[in-house]
Amino acid sequence: MKNQLTFAHVTDNEGYNTLDYGCCRLAAGIIALTEGKPVDAEKNLLDAESIIGAAMDISDSDSASSDTAVSEYDNYVSKNNYLKSVYGYLNNLYARWHKPEKALEYKEKWLNARNQQNKNITHRNT
Repeated sequence: MKNQLTFAHVTDNEGYNTLDYGCCRLAAGIIALTEGKPVDAEKNLLDAESIIGAAMDISDSDSASSDTAVSEYDNYVSKNNYLKSVYGYLNNLYARWHKPEKALEYKEKWLNARNQQNKNITHRNT
């Protein structure tokens, strides 16, 4: 019931394709994972991956004002952090659920996101 109220609040005020809704799906996936509900965890985590990826993509957004728009770099880092979390939990889920191919796929995504983020931070600091 508590999750339903949170989802309803976000979707009523912001919609289904927002970062907040993606974070709600991520949280629901984490809760399902900790409760030992792999099917629910997978559904919510995969939804979170899709929603967060779409919500954080500003590549085709030319109407955002420069005063309120997130810089491309800051947007990338934020997207990367959220997606890194999703990848980590999906890796954990698939490893527990005895799906080694999927676990490896998400481990590689997590490592790539981490390595890319480290490379960008190093480049930004030089």
